[in-house]
Amino acid sequence: DYSVSDRYGRPDMSDTQELVLNREMLDNPVPYADIMERTIFNIIENQKPVPRLWYFPGNYSGAVIVSHDEDFYGDATTYLFDYEDSINATATFFIVAESEITKEAVERMGKNADIGLHWDKNKGFSIWKFRPFRFDTGLSRQAAQMQSKTPQKIIANRLHYLDWGDDYTKTFRNLHQAGFEIDSSYGPNIGRGYLFGTGQPFYALDKNGLVITVLEMPFQTQETWGGVDEEYMELLIRESSERYHEVIISNYHPHYSTEGGNSRALLEKNFELAGKYSQWITNFREYGEYLKKRNDVSMMSVFNGGKLIISEESSYETTVIVPYEYSGLKVLKIEVNEDVAEFSKVSVEGAEYALIKIPSGRNKIVVGYG
Repeated sequence: DYSVSDRYGRPDMSDTQELVLNREMLDNPVPYADIMERTIFNIIENQKPVPRLWYFPGNYSGAVIVSHDEDFYGDATTYLFDYEDSINATATFFIVAESEITKEAVERMGKNADIGLHWDKNKGFSIWKFRPFRFDTGLSRQAAQMQSKTPQKIIANRLHYLDWGDDYTKTFRNLHQAGFEIDSSYGPNIGRGYLFGTGQPFYALDKNGLVITVLEMPFQTQETWGGVDEEYMELLIRESSERYHEVIISNYHPHYSTEGGNSRALLEKNFELAGKYSQWITNFREYGEYLKKRNDVSMMSVFNGGKLIISEESSYETTVIVPYEYSGLKVLKIEVNEDVAEFSKVSVEGAEYALIKIPSGRNKIVVGYG
């Protein structure tokens, strides 16, 4: 049954939080889906060591993306850009197409930030989320309106009110048809944490079983809602850095993040913690571009006589991980193109891996176990 309204008895609309089947997941600091996926890899690696590309550039142990839903705040939204620019940070601003924010303000923010669409699916008289009179304003028209304000190609979207609608796959299909590459509408309104069990991007399946090529990137926190405080934020980022290695995404509205606002202290702490735990502070555009390059990497391997021999080719400097220990043997030496290479170690859910930086181009990597 792909009808959200039939499942939850909401004929009008549903927000994405209502797609969560197990209501205990509405307050969940553990990415269970990612743990299950990695368990499958561990089973494979018990048979023989297998190389993989690391999730992030360089030695970053995780990523942090701060986002802002503009929500008709207009040109005053630029105060957030100015603050983030002053600390050499970046973010993604999801802007409503019909906002009075000017082209000049959007272009200024776009110099060091990512601009996305805050798609308002239905206009009309409303009381909070209840809209007795509604009409579709069209995703393509809103995207064109927003695109006219920025030279950036808009690739990311978040739904206004997280208004998913009454069908599970239709929104994904609409976004794909309009040329969007990333959506970040899955997340909490009153909950917190990994509501959907993952801090990694994923593709949804259509009703016919085919992949809809819009990356969904769930966010974990929104303002201080759902009981999010500095302690909880540190829990998410610390555990991601040390165990789970996720993309921690938070949302802060400009209405609540001014100096002295309800969420300002948490916003500042968010960036502080990202630095403390050496996380990659990025935005949706930058992260999406990294994934495209990562997906183009070619890598093959063979394990023989205690040596894992890897052939790798890429257009950028990659980071490869291999099991640090296999069948009681540990990594003794790693060579890249016949030169001894340094490596660091990283723990993923208790399993240790050797982390190796590889230059762009064609490379031969030999990992010796003993």
